[in-house]
Amino acid sequence: MKYRVLIIGAGNIASGYDDVDSDMFLTHAHAFKCHDGFELLGFVDIDKKKANTAAKKWGTNAFFNLESAIQKFQYIDIFCIAVPDVFHFEILLKVAELKPKFVFAEKPLTQTLSESLIIKNVYSLNKIPLMVNFKRAFIPEFKFLEYEIKNNSFGKLRDFYGFYNRGLKHNASHLFDLFFRLTGEKDLILTQFIDQINDYSLSDLSYSFLAKSNSGVNFNLKSFNGNEYPIFELDFHFSAGRIRVTNAGEIIEKYKKQPSSFNGLSTIKLSESIVTSLNKSFIYSIQNIYNHLTSGEKVVSDIDDTILVMGVTEKIIKSIIK
Repeated sequence: MKYRVLIIGAGNIASGYDDVDSDMFLTHAHAFKCHDGFELLGFVDIDKKKANTAAKKWGTNAFFNLESAIQKFQYIDIFCIAVPDVFHFEILLKVAELKPKFVFAEKPLTQTLSESLIIKNVYSLNKIPLMVNFKRAFIPEFKFLEYEIKNNSFGKLRDFYGFYNRGLKHNASHLFDLFFRLTGEKDLILTQFIDQINDYSLSDLSYSFLAKSNSGVNFNLKSFNGNEYPIFELDFHFSAGRIRVTNAGEIIEKYKKQPSSFNGLSTIKLSESIVTSLNKSFIYSIQNIYNHLTSGEKVVSDIDDTILVMGVTEKIIKSIIK
């Protein structure tokens, strides 16, 4: 049996970033097309050129509205939502009425926390599994890193430093999700606002600030102008080591505390540098969908994960602009 998939949206993350011969899996289409457990039914996009280009590229159908796709196919198992952020809430509600087996959505899930809570309620009532594409959540190297951190391999977390751009809601959400996922922290309290940059939109500025986690970790976030260059880095300082995540998550560096050459002092030295499988994240997310549908495997990045991120993000913003 193959699960039938419809991708709503025909832009870069849906179709454009790679092709069927690429070594990297950077689009929904590539992952679903290459997995034996799925059949890609087509793309929906109000931009006819985009829909037709994507359909031709991936050998499937083009639709210019959701209704026409539903008319053609009696039942669609899985919907992927890859439309601009402002349309997520509307599309998620429409899709829920169709009661599919699974929905895979780009982040942010919705524009506001209140909207996401409505979506959670609707999807829970209809028993529809929902996954959000925080792509680093699916990578094996990050899953093992989470295991190491939570099993005290680096000691107690003291300080965290993050670097990002292009919107606190749009891009820093990935950073928040990874911080919470790796450490088990659940909240942040603003202690000092630093500055802000409009490098994405007036409704989603890039803020720099200091905060404290629920267990007292110092959380330091700095934005840089995304019009100059992209950046996404994390730096964890523990009592017995350090972890650096660079190149948007392509590299993980692990440092361990060791005796120094100076008597009575310690140092930290690089113990391992890992090239992650970041550019194959879609393979892992699609496999998680398949495993959930066939054997009940837990959804890796579910609606509760995104609600945690959205709740903290909204609280930070409200604290800054009060």
